Amino acid sequence: MLADKKGKFINNKGLTQYLFINKDIIFSIYLIYMRNSKKIFRNKTKKKLKIKRTRRRNKSLKGGAGAVDSAGDKIILIAGGSYAPPHIGHLNVWKLAATEVKKNFPDKNIELMIIPVGDYYQKKSTKIFPYGIRVKLINKLIESSNEKGITYSVGPNINEHKQLDTIGEINEIEKLTGIKPFVVFGSDNLLGALDQSPSGWNLNDEELNLLLENNTFVILCSDDANDPRGSCENVRREFDKKIKEKGILSRLFTCVRDVKESSISSSDIIGCIERLNHNLSYLSADEKVEIFNMIDSLPK
Repeated sequence: MLADKKGKFINNKGLTQYLFINKDIIFSIYLIYMRNSKKIFRNKTKKKLKIKRTRRRNKSLKGGAGAVDSAGDKIILIAGGSYAPPHIGHLNVWKLAATEVKKNFPDKNIELMIIPVGDYYQKKSTKIFPYGIRVKLINKLIESSNEKGITYSVGPNINEHKQLDTIGEINEIEKLTGIKPFVVFGSDNLLGALDQSPSGWNLNDEELNLLLENNTFVILCSDDANDPRGSCENVRREFDKKIKEKGILSRLFTCVRDVKESSISSSDIIGCIERLNHNLSYLSADEKVEIFNMIDSLPK
């Protein structure tokens, strides 16, 4: 419907005649209308998208089965570390974290990415186990671990040439996959990050906000209040306290780890390897094979 100069509406029947009589005016009005309509549409669309994204972000950080930072039906967890060498204790921790997330989001496919540090990380352990060897060992460790809805993989080599902190790893994985990952931490790691004193990670306010805000953490902790690494209760208390203090949105899942299995240390394994290597240097190749077969047959 259009209106004539007197403000009266013209029905479709008289529209053709009206257009021929006032074609220049109508065409000008049409162009102005279309230009303004596009601006209004764009502005409305931007506003709706902004509101939708804000609502989705706020909803995702409240927790609950329907709240998740994911693309479609997938959630990515990242577990960074030196893993020099990787061992069964690491595998059990990865499985525990992935299972906990799956329990909270049963309709989602869970992928846990293991992200070893690169060879720039100069420690005795990474010299004995360079990046390529660690990747092979991790793949061997996880090769038969996949189960329904949960997969394990070695993540892209984002740490090969530069040292990335947790914030950098989150950003790189989100850039590569389009999915904001959940972060798998030990309780001592998170408590260290929350501790802004020299005895902790000593992060300034900006760094801590970047680490925590709009991120999700899956924390492996103990139900023992006296655990030196930090109990689940202590982790939740300190996390909630810091989030409230900073006035930011963040999310935390805790899962109870097996204290015995989590006490396995890569450093202890390195020490054993060094001592074994020294002692075996006095044996022939055949004797070494016999000893390793004997060790493998010992009860665990």
